[in-house]
Amino acid sequence: MAGLSLRARVCRVFALLTLLNATIAFGQVVTGTILGRVTDATGAVVPNATVQIQNVETGFSRAEQTDSGGRYLSRNLPLGMYSITVQQAGFRTEVRSGIVLTVASEVTVNVELAVGNVQEKVEVTAEAPTVETTNATISGLVNQDQIKRSAAKWKER
Repeated sequence: MAGLSLRARVCRVFALLTLLNATIAFGQVVTGTILGRVTDATGAVVPNATVQIQNVETGFSRAEQTDSGGRYLSRNLPLGMYSITVQQAGFRTEVRSGIVLTVASEVTVNVELAVGNVQEKVEVTAEAPTVETTNATISGLVNQDQIKRSAAKWKER
């Protein structure tokens, strides 16, 4: 940089700051993830089970298949209240509802299928409060009143 003019140096620094700022802006996450494992009553994994994930507020729906380890993963889901329906031939359909997805959350919903007809259905409502077990990040929503109170405290100093 020794041979560059002052103007060229300023342009390079400005370009670098713009790039860093864009990286930070794209780092904001406004979606969530639902993941889990599907097993039978004996604890054996259930591969190739269909996991239907539906936002009960908007109707948005996504289907996933469990892998050979019985695991499923659905990333980049819009925020909101969800229900999960798990089906596999030879097992009763299992439904979980009351799943709340917030900003950047990873909610684990493990499902145990019982042997029976597909027409039989087990429904569990009001999931336990979600505890983030896959990520050490703490996040939360800030409303307009909290921002105003914080700004007022800074002005008092």
